[in-house]
Amino acid sequence: MRSAILFTVALLAMYCPLPAWFGLGDAPRHIYSADILEALRPLATDHRASYDPAAVRPGYFSKPQAVGNYVLFEGDRADTALKLIEQGAGFLDLLRQIEPKETTKHLLLTFDTYRDVRCNIKQEVFGWNGVCGLRHSVDIDVGLDIVNTCRRGDWLFEYIDAPAYKYKGLQAFFLVTDFQQTQIPSDYARSIDYLDHMTNPAEAALYEDAKCCRHDTCYTDIGIFQNFMQWLVPIACGDSLPNEHVYSDVLNRPDDSCFARIDRQMANTKLFHRMLDLSIEAAIENQCYFELLEQLVARYRSKDLALKLKRSHFPVACCGMSSRPYLHRRDIAVLAAQTAEWNVFLRTHIDVVFDDYRKNPDGTFTFLGDRTMVPVLQDFGLDVESLLLGSVLRVDNRHRNAYKTFAYSIGNVIARMPERDEILNDIRSMIGNRQLDDFNRLRLFDVYWTCLIESNSSEIPESMVATLRSVVDLLPPYLAQTIDLEEELPTHRIAGQQKK
Repeated sequence: MRSAILFTVALLAMYCPLPAWFGLGDAPRHIYSADILEALRPLATDHRASYDPAAVRPGYFSKPQAVGNYVLFEGDRADTALKLIEQGAGFLDLLRQIEPKETTKHLLLTFDTYRDVRCNIKQEVFGWNGVCGLRHSVDIDVGLDIVNTCRRGDWLFEYIDAPAYKYKGLQAFFLVTDFQQTQIPSDYARSIDYLDHMTNPAEAALYEDAKCCRHDTCYTDIGIFQNFMQWLVPIACGDSLPNEHVYSDVLNRPDDSCFARIDRQMANTKLFHRMLDLSIEAAIENQCYFELLEQLVARYRSKDLALKLKRSHFPVACCGMSSRPYLHRRDIAVLAAQTAEWNVFLRTHIDVVFDDYRKNPDGTFTFLGDRTMVPVLQDFGLDVESLLLGSVLRVDNRHRNAYKTFAYSIGNVIARMPERDEILNDIRSMIGNRQLDDFNRLRLFDVYWTCLIESNSSEIPESMVATLRSVVDLLPPYLAQTIDLEEELPTHRIAGQQKK
């Protein structure tokens, strides 16, 4: 029975799209309808007016960072290396006495405290070089005050002994410098402050306790909703389901579509409303959600409640090309617009625009193509460049819910903007600014790098290679010397070169 229901729902959704029935059909996949944009415009105006650029939050500080070397030992050498490190051996002394499996010098070290997939708190040191690609990481004790206790010449290490996997290893960072922090220059702090003000860190797109949910199976945990589906599907299907030849006209011809007939039946059927209410109660009580239920709620109850349900969970993509996470975010943005929740709308919209793959593991660019939806932000009069750069810059003392994204994603966005060259010039100046900390300069270089590479999808001209070389020279010398363009660039795309 369950398979039959799912098949019928899938068929129904194919020929008469469910979002079109239940209140989300007025927002095409990539754009918003004119009435939604007009409803949001006064909210955007009020939000901009409340921002005072002269009242930038004082004292944004960079993440603590240092320069260090990395070593890796495996097998019995790991035990010997651990003893030498505990005895206070220096980096060169250690290498003279025992040969490591791997050594990397002059890494930029940063650290973060985070929660892993099991919600355990972890503290980890990261080592960066090259084109801002993470090269190494070492787990350390949670709560260790690295900035105040670790000095030049100290070791930060992780020893692993896993008999079940027949593995023993030790990886460690040797501090070449102390950890240091610097204040972010005021011009760049303004971008961070602008982003925080506009996206309101206290109002994320999803609730903090949002539940991970498989959209195609979770409804089966609610018995009442199973009964609801068994009753709903035959009513919805009937005998006048439009075929594929009239599918494109369904939304524009409501009098001739299945939508009008089904809508009348549902609106006037007491049993439908009773079963819908029971399903809503069961979903909230069991924290179990289903897209069809949310669409029914949006049309026949309230969009506020539908928005609450959608923000209470996030769907897991069934494959790397699934559009479900993207569509879930899109629907949240539409409902937030319809209920005048500007903060939720803007944050969710930027999730889609900036294409952060931690939030959208679905290959959104495959669906959006070159349409990054940036014009919507510009249409509201927002400073898009500040939003972009503010999401790239990393500082130590921001709200824990502050909006952050990948440098790679922002490079993709800028590559598709008409203002690309102007923004790249500003980024180039930031990379060469010695008052900005090394980690942010490296992140901005990654944005610059990605933007240029993505701007030339087929062949990279030699002039671009020369431009990249000149930008590499703007980085701190210890980072610049680790970047080998001949190795990092896709040589098969460089004009006049053959793939090695």
